[in-house]
Amino acid sequence: MGKQSQLKLERLLVKAEELFVSRGYINVTIDEIALAAGISKVTLYKHFNSKADLFIHTMKTITAKHYDVLESQLTNIKGSVEKLNFLFKYSLEAYEKYPLTFYKDMMETPFIWEKIYSYRKERAVKICKSILKEGISSNEIRNVNIDHTVSLLLCLGESLPKVFPFDDYEESKLFMKSYYDFVKNALIKNKIN
Repeated sequence: MGKQSQLKLERLLVKAEELFVSRGYINVTIDEIALAAGISKVTLYKHFNSKADLFIHTMKTITAKHYDVLESQLTNIKGSVEKLNFLFKYSLEAYEKYPLTFYKDMMETPFIWEKIYSYRKERAVKICKSILKEGISSNEIRNVNIDHTVSLLLCLGESLPKVFPFDDYEESKLFMKSYYDFVKNALIKNKIN
C-alpha cells in the first residue's frame, strides 16, 4: 500500500471511530464516514466490504487497546484479589468513556455482538485464567475448577445484552458494578473487599 493510501486508511479509521463512538453504529452512515475522512465511498469500500465490517474492525482496535493496557497494568499488581479489583475498576472506567448508544447498537445487533464478543473472549479468558490460577495457589480465591468457572463467566457475559438496562446511564453503571461485585464475591475465599 502506498503512502497516500495508508494515510487515507488511517484517517478513515480515526473518523470512523469518532463517529461510531459518539453516535453508535445505527446512526452513522457510510456517506458520513467517507465525508468526515475526506475520501470517496469507493476508497472506503476498497478497505471494508460494509459498514458492519468497518465497525467490527473499529471495535477490535478499541478492544485490543483496552486489553493491552489492562494486561500491562495487571503485571504490576500483587495479589489476585487486587488484580480482580483493578480488572473490574478498569473495565468500569472504560465502560464510562462511551455513550449508551454505542453499547446498545453493538449489543442489540446479534451478528456484530457475536463477532466482537468472540474477539474479546480470547483475551478475557487468558486474563481470567491467570488471575484464578494465581488466586487459588495463593489461597485468596476458592479452589474452583478454572475452566468451568471461566465458562460460567463467559456465559454471564454473553447474556448481558438480554438484561442490560440501556435506557438509563446511571442504572447501567450500577448494573455493571453489581455484576462485578457478584463475580468477585463468588470467587474470593475470605470475602476480602
